[in-house]
Amino acid sequence: MISMAHTLRKEWEKLFGKKHDLDSLKTSKVDQDGHFISDAGIKTEVLGHHDVDSLNRMMTSDWSAFLDGSDVFSELDEQEQNELRSNGPAYDEYNGD
Repeated sequence: MISMAHTLRKEWEKLFGKKHDLDSLKTSKVDQDGHFISDAGIKTEVLGHHDVDSLNRMMTSDWSAFLDGSDVFSELDEQEQNELRSNGPAYDEYNGD
């Protein structure tokens, strides 16, 4: 059986993917300081953000807004809600293969 967390994450990815190119995260590169860089090593942006921390904050904010508007989420108990909020999407989950 597919968990509610998995179902909510897939729905979020679908909605987030309409606004942002999740595939761009797969091929993005970062330097030792967490800044996005091109293949040539030049600082660049990914989804409008210069570094991983900024991108993660945006993803967390979007995830939180999505959960706040979800009827499914509102039916979960407080412990499940807290777990979902604290285990939101992050750049590292989408980077790479």
